[in-house]
Parts: sequence; C-alpha cells; structure tokens
Amino acid sequence: MMSHSAELSFQILRYACQRLAEGDINALLDLGFLVDEIQSLEKLTLRELDHLSRLGAHFLDVRVDHLCFTASLRHVRREADSESLQDELIRMKAPAAMMQTLFGMTTLQYANRRKLLGLAGIGVGRPPAPSEAENHTIWYAWRDHASLPEAQRYLETGRTTGMPLNVVWALVQSWEDSAIPHRQDANQAISDDPDEALALSRRSSMG
Repeated sequence: MMSHSAELSFQILRYACQRLAEGDINALLDLGFLVDEIQSLEKLTLRELDHLSRLGAHFLDVRVDHLCFTASLRHVRREADSESLQDELIRMKAPAAMMQTLFGMTTLQYANRRKLLGLAGIGVGRPPAPSEAENHTIWYAWRDHASLPEAQRYLETGRTTGMPLNVVWALVQSWEDSAIPHRQDANQAISDDPDEALALSRRSSMG
C-alpha cells in the first residue's frame, strides 16, 4: 500500500504524464520539470511511474502559497455569497432584466437558475401595478436602505415591504426614468416626497 506522500507523488506524476500525452509541455514546465526531464518522463512505463512515485518525497516539494490560498478563499466566499444573494432575489420574483442589470445574468442563465430553484413557470408575466399605499411603502423602504449596495437594497426593500421584486424593480425604474430632483444614482434616495415620485412615475408611464 502506498504511503500518503507516495500517493500524492504518484498523482502529480500521473498528471504530468497526462499533460505530456496531450502535448501540454507548458504544464510540466510550470511544475518545474526541465526539458530533458520531460523527455525522460515520456519514456516511463506505468510500473516505472509507480516506482518513481515512491521516491517522490526525495525530489518533489509541494508547498502551500499562503497569500494565494487566502486570496482564493476570499474569492470563493464572495462568489458563494453572491450566488446565495442571487438565489434569494430570484425567489422573491426578481425579473430577468433586474438580474441582468445587477449581475450580468443572461436570459438563459436566469431561466436555468429558476428551474434549479423549482420556480419554472411561477411568477412569470407583467407584475400588477402597486396601489398608492404600496407605492408609498416601497418608496420609504427604498429610501431607508439607501446606504446598502444596490442588489442588497432591493432585497431588503422586498423583505421590508413584503412586495415581490418584480413590482419593486418596475416602480424604482419608473422613478429613475422620471425627471425627479436629487437623483444621481440607484443608491441614493430618489425624492424627498413619495407623492412626487408617484406623480412623476405616472407621468412617465403615460409617455
């Protein structure tokens, strides 16, 4: 039975031989092999490779790049957090246009994510127009969460109001498309007066 170090050596050498068989010389150079060593590896039989791997501890030095590993962990965690946020937004009926704007998600990716979440065919179609009271509720929640990143702001607005995000998205877009004072970007409060926002969004929708 191979020791753990011998098994690791065997897998590294096996990987090197696979890359060599596919003509990927650069992969072996990246591992630190010299050209003449690569030529020697090319001639090894499987049995010889097995025997060589048992001596791997003498010539293989496997180390962890701690800075790179830490950076990679942070990246993986950010990606996981982003995917979790995307799933939660989709569960709250975020429309495809919203996901494309916030995350660059394509229509196909959006449809596939909905399928994976068991939402295919659910909540599809034009959202109902909110009432004046709902408009005010959404406006206040949107304003109160102005300090959050945009995707998180939509999430918290939906949670606070209990309104589906397709409704929130459509309403916020109507505000942003209107000539409303004080608007500079999506993370600022859109207006100091919800009635003004409502009036201007209606005016915008009427053309």
